[in-house]
Amino acid sequence: MIETKLHYTPISMISEGLSAGCLEVSRLLAAAVINPGFCQLLLDNPELAIKSGFQGEDFLFTEEESDLIASIRADSLSGLAKQLARTFIGNSYIYTNLPIQPNAVFRY
Repeated sequence: MIETKLHYTPISMISEGLSAGCLEVSRLLAAAVINPGFCQLLLDNPELAIKSGFQGEDFLFTEEESDLIASIRADSLSGLAKQLARTFIGNSYIYTNLPIQPNAVFRY
């Protein structure tokens, strides 16, 4: 019998340098992508969308971040996403740990 085990280093996102606001923006946009009603609310009344939360979960923006998002005017989700990226991400980058060569254990 041959037993083979392959081990990979997991891919993970390192969020060093990214503010909590950037991560919340991701949650906000994800909610808008999966729910057209929430998306329209976010475009029409971002302040209410943030205060309402999504599916029982609150968005954890600071008051300043909420005000900043509420001041953005966009006609589409892509337009909103572009403005949010410019506002929150700026020069921050996301790095990933790519898998290294697998370690293999072979037993015969």
